[in-house]
Amino acid sequence: MHDACGNMTVEFHPDALIVRGYIPVDGLFSALVSYAEVYGWDLMDIGLGQAIGATLVATNAAGSARLRAEHEAGITDTDPVTRWLRGVDTGVSSRTMVEAMVGSHVCHQERPDVPHDPADLGRCIRLLEACPHLRPRLHLVAERFPEWVPYIEHWEELEALYRQEIPDLRQGEAPRTYARMKELRTHA
Repeated sequence: MHDACGNMTVEFHPDALIVRGYIPVDGLFSALVSYAEVYGWDLMDIGLGQAIGATLVATNAAGSARLRAEHEAGITDTDPVTRWLRGVDTGVSSRTMVEAMVGSHVCHQERPDVPHDPADLGRCIRLLEACPHLRPRLHLVAERFPEWVPYIEHWEELEALYRQEIPDLRQGEAPRTYARMKELRTHA
């Protein structure tokens, strides 16, 4: 079902509330709280929203997993970079890496940026897992974006710390990785 509210389209999916377009701030919080109470949608899936062109996806963990799998299964591109870019596991810092290493403008209206926390770093690491041919081009990121220099100079260290703290590369806490990232950010 779709409801149009000005420049906003709201889709009620069995697993989620999907909103596209401008979301008025007034009422947003109360609406999300209501949906969380009624449907159990207690998660805003930013990665899925970016992948499907939605402003907001309110769901829960199970719904997110189903929708993410459904979206990923529908990606037919064979080029690993294009496939990754259309997937649900991207962020500004990992798209910044692609922009520097491939030469395309994938950040669009976003300002290229460094990873700010282990979740950002994890997306960057998973990019290199999905597209291993990009790893030898890491130096291009620091050449194009000077704020990346300390991260690239210490990439092996950061990746090793992250892998120690989050072996499955997906979920968990990484306090040592985060502390090291903050130290490097002060040198950027």
